[in-house]
Amino acid sequence: MSRDFSLTPQSGFAHADRSPYGEVEADTVRISETELVAPILESLDGPAAILNENRQVVFANRAMVEVAGASELRGILGFRLGEILGCEMVGDSLGGCGTNRECRKCGAINAILASLDGREVTNLASIEVDRAGTERIMQFKIAASPLKREGHTYVLIVLSEMAVR
Repeated sequence: MSRDFSLTPQSGFAHADRSPYGEVEADTVRISETELVAPILESLDGPAAILNENRQVVFANRAMVEVAGASELRGILGFRLGEILGCEMVGDSLGGCGTNRECRKCGAINAILASLDGREVTNLASIEVDRAGTERIMQFKIAASPLKREGHTYVLIVLSEMAVR
């Protein structure tokens, strides 16, 4: 995956804007400085992450890092949920996760967008993933909640009831 977050191509659904990697790192530090965030996220039963206003991962628990197939948090910073999960729609759009016309039907992006609008939402999501040449369907429940920290808007996402078929 490329870390060139300066591109802002046209989008078929959600905006394609991305925060530069330096801003993502600054968000990671801002979140990390909140003492209880890491212990709370690690205590959750499933993958969890905090996303910035451009839907990029700025913090995640170990379970999310593992689901993404990364060895450490730094490996998923700045990427969007569908990008780290291997959603096939990502490859069909220049703007990444959430920007394909087909993303309008995705429970995950809709929960994240609703949370960015200030609502707590729980949706079911089903995405086609391609990992190491193997296509599968990943299904999960996503809970999204808005967070504010030092004038910045974030979204806490928690995935549960994950199944890959």
